[in-house]
Amino acid sequence: MIKYDNEIKNSLFKRYFGKKERLIKAYNAIAGSDLPITAKINITTHEKNLYFSESDYITFTLNDRFIVLINNRTIINEDIPTKLLIFIADIYKNIIIGSYSNMIKTKSLPAPEFFVIYTGREKYPDKKVLRLSDAFNTNAVRLNLDLFVTVYNITKGHNVELLSQCSVLSDYAVLVSLVYEGIDEGKTHGADI
Repeated sequence: MIKYDNEIKNSLFKRYFGKKERLIKAYNAIAGSDLPITAKINITTHEKNLYFSESDYITFTLNDRFIVLINNRTIINEDIPTKLLIFIADIYKNIIIGSYSNMIKTKSLPAPEFFVIYTGREKYPDKKVLRLSDAFNTNAVRLNLDLFVTVYNITKGHNVELLSQCSVLSDYAVLVSLVYEGIDEGKTHGADI
């Protein structure tokens, strides 16, 4: 029996959001921006990492930004900001090493933005911001390092306004819902999908 739940949805996520126009539209909706479809976008690939399955995320540069879009179809792991800190540090290290001949001058780094699209079945709020600072074991009033990850729940009945304004996210939510229905139907009838 194959791991049909994850494989089907992972393939769906990468293929669906692998189109530049869809990424720009989804980004505009979740980031509250109004970039044109013609904005300069570059979908990037990275070697496998220890923190996310290769098919669970897409990274892309959009103008002067570096965006990580994560597909989360199970319960949200609250340590995503910690994992993303290490992930983005590796990305920046590669940019710095690749761009410095003798590390004489500094290079402008793209500003990072992190988003999670939640398509799981567990109860989760419409929108939640996860913070790296929540992982620190301190009562300090001021922290010098933080990282924010905005999670959007796009399952049926959630983020109705957002989905009504963005057909890309709405269509993806419907596709995932249909996958769940097919999986449930297969389980109900004993099918080996």
